[in-house]
Amino acid sequence: MESGEYRNDQEPTEAEAWIVYADVFGFKQLVHAEGSQSTHVRLADCQRKMAAALELSQGRPRIYTFSDSFFLLYPTPSQDDKNHILRQCLDDVRSVMQIFVLCDLPLKGGMAYGHVSYNRSSLVGDAVARAVEYESLVPAPLMLLPAMEFASETPPFHFDVITPLRGGIDLVNGGWMEGHVVLPSPVDDLASMIAAKILNHGVKGPFRVAKQWVTAHEYLRRVCSQEAGDNRWIKQRS
Repeated sequence: MESGEYRNDQEPTEAEAWIVYADVFGFKQLVHAEGSQSTHVRLADCQRKMAAALELSQGRPRIYTFSDSFFLLYPTPSQDDKNHILRQCLDDVRSVMQIFVLCDLPLKGGMAYGHVSYNRSSLVGDAVARAVEYESLVPAPLMLLPAMEFASETPPFHFDVITPLRGGIDLVNGGWMEGHVVLPSPVDDLASMIAAKILNHGVKGPFRVAKQWVTAHEYLRRVCSQEAGDNRWIKQRS
């Protein structure tokens, strides 16, 4: 192969699939504060832990990573498998979010369902674009799962897996959306981490970063206050 020549390592496969997109919340500020090499080492360690955990997952998703962001691909062999595979996907997402919280690298992201084309190195589809868009709509480390991704279906899950947004949720762009959010399991570690970020940056600066974490805290507080019978996060932060 000539130098610089692109080699397609696999012919594309088409499928209906659940797509997860996530990146590290506040990553730009983290690199600025800690430097590229230190941040890279910590991120790589966290990504290795994620890959090891997903290797044991029943869903066995494909993983596509770039810098601090990644996609997870969960093909659904048939429409009947959509909810079953979503449950596996949600279990994985909550576990992965917790892995990143314990690395002090909280994730935010979005989830979508639709037709995609993929091979070993690339992933293309409208659902991919929507998942990326959803990630940009929330100012806090959480995973957004819009109601429109279920079409007419009702997700057969309780609050131990996803939090329904009764009456919708405010979005960064000024919009309003009906849907659900996914949080790490357990959520207590995320609450403690955010409290520490607010205290640290509130004292040492940068103060605009402190404000970012305060905004995230208040956003999560509103989201969690909608979850019936579970106000653990609010109790920790009140």
